[in-house]
Formats: sequence, structure tokens, C-alpha cells
Amino acid sequence: MSSSLFINCGGSRAKIEKDTYVEDLNGRGPSTFSSVSDSWGYSSSGVWVGKANATFLATDRFNLINESVPEYYKTARLSPQSLKYYGLCMRRGSYKVQLHFAEIMFSNDQTYNSLGRRVFDIYVQGNLLERDFNIAERAGGVGKPFTRQIDALQVNGSTLEIHLQWSGYLGGKEEDENELVDMDLGTNFSKKEAKRMLEIALLCTNPSPTLRPPMSSVVSMLEGKSKVQPPLGKDVNLKQEEDEERSSSSSRKLLDDLTEVKIE
Repeated sequence: MSSSLFINCGGSRAKIEKDTYVEDLNGRGPSTFSSVSDSWGYSSSGVWVGKANATFLATDRFNLINESVPEYYKTARLSPQSLKYYGLCMRRGSYKVQLHFAEIMFSNDQTYNSLGRRVFDIYVQGNLLERDFNIAERAGGVGKPFTRQIDALQVNGSTLEIHLQWSGYLGGKEEDENELVDMDLGTNFSKKEAKRMLEIALLCTNPSPTLRPPMSSVVSMLEGKSKVQPPLGKDVNLKQEEDEERSSSSSRKLLDDLTEVKIE
């Protein structure tokens, strides 16, 4: 039984102060469960659309992170849809959990490398901790470290589960949608048309394939012949994924994007 666990997500083994962070370098991604050792494991689900050779490990390729910050901010494990980390054989009791994040995937300039964001929900022991957690926003910019700490977390069994889940980012505000329009267009575009196309794009990229509209409906909506279907709520998406995961698990027996996990 263990009473502490330190993982350098997406990175090599590292000694930081008095703690040793185990490596997390498994490159496998979609629909994967990996029990790395007797003390922890992870599972990942989802696929990168149109990227057959996509990587599931990230490094600070833009050199955004200051050299003085710990190594665990400079790497991350990626997942298109769902990422879970499991602390196994944990002693029952109260734990302090620290989740360390830094936006290392997107730059802070006017190039296409800046056109992106990582937004996901955070669940700990099955309970929602953060909804629409935006790494860069919470950290105050790209390349800046941020720690989400949970004090006195009770582990009553022997497993601690941390779940990062993308269930569709629905900001719901017109200004949020307009941020997604190519900045090179300036104000020279129809906001009504842009809103329609963005809403259709959200429908087509639903994390659950069974909830995406058929191509005939997409064409009809793009042509304005039919109304754009309202996006399903996040809770519906999450329930759909849970149902699909349970169905898959029964036949295969069976983890957003985290840079480091610290459990003690």
C-alpha cells in the first residue's frame, strides 16, 4: 500500500526537491489502458480527427516555460477526449492532491500557432471539480505555471481517480464565438453567417460520434434550408461517453491535458 505518488506526466523520471517523480512516456493514446506499475496507471480515449500519426505526449516546443520552474511543467500527456490517471493501492485516509498545469501547446503571438486553447472538465473521485477549465486563462497566459490543489481528499477504497474530460466547450456568449473567427478577416464578415458555421462545427466535432449530425443534415444547415440543431448539453455528452465506455469495457475488460500529478 502507498501513501504518496508523484508523476511527471509526459516526461522522464525527475528528482525535484525531496520527491521523485516517475516517468510517463508511454506513447500509446486512443482507447488505451496502461497499468505502468503496481502504484499507478492511466487510460485515454478518443482520436485526433485527420491525424493518424498524432502524438499523445507534448513538450515545450516554443520554449515558453522559464528555466527556473520545475521540469514537470515542460511536458504533458495529451488526449483528444478523455484522460484518467489512477493512483493504485492507496492507503485509506486524507490526501493533498496537486495538479500542475502550463499551456505549452500554443504560442502567444499572431501566428497560427496561437490559434487554440485547451479546455476541459476536471473530476476527482467522480466529483466535478472544475468545468471548462482553461489552462492559459487560469494561469494568466501561455507558458505560465498554475497549480490546482485539493486539500483533505478522502480515499476510502484503494484507488484515487483523476479524470480530465472534454465534453464540448460551450461558452454560449457571442463574443466567445467571435474569438474563433480568423483574425485576418478583421470585422469584414457576417456575424450571422459565422455564428451558423461555428455552431455547425461544434455539432460535427461532438466527442460522441453517435451524437454528430449526418452529412445530409449538415449540408441542409449550411445552405440555410434547415435550422441549426441546438448543441446538446455537456451532461448529455458525458453520459453518452460513460455509456460507450461501459459497453467497450465489458468486451475488452478494460485515461485534456495534465503536466504533473502530485498526491501525498
